[in-house]
Amino acid sequence: MTIPKENWILLALRVKPLNARQLYLTLFYIWDELDRQIPEYFLFKASCYGPYPMEYIDHDHLVGIIYSSLYGLFKQNLILMPISFPKAGVCSLTDQGKATAESISPSIEADTLALVERVSCEISELKPSQLVRKWQSEVPEFANPPLASPEMCKKAMEILHSGNRMHLERSRSC
Repeated sequence: MTIPKENWILLALRVKPLNARQLYLTLFYIWDELDRQIPEYFLFKASCYGPYPMEYIDHDHLVGIIYSSLYGLFKQNLILMPISFPKAGVCSLTDQGKATAESISPSIEADTLALVERVSCEISELKPSQLVRKWQSEVPEFANPPLASPEMCKKAMEILHSGNRMHLERSRSC
């Protein structure tokens, strides 16, 4: 069964609200732990900030991040997303989003649902510098984009290691 991309987001946020980096890495690690074999899922590209989710809005147009899916969920009143997102703030489920996530949960295989919950909780508990170390050590092929200058990646790493809440914000614990 193919799970729509938007449902993966709802399931990830079902555990707890996530900031942009946490959401991207949660979606990435779900994909990675399922042997990168999820039909009609997000694509991931290397960036100075780690795995960067992308998606096609049609057969010819690849857009950055996952704004199309997030905006769709926002328009349906399923998620709350601050204007400052993804630079600051967290995405969370509305009451309607919680009900929708709960209603789709029974249709998801138990192992997959447990994986989503485990990864979402694990990622949400890590400090920004721990997130950086995690993806740099576990998936180095996603750490350095081919067109990025060393200076650009160095600056990105400084921001991530500083834990600057304008760029990364930790959510409450699971």
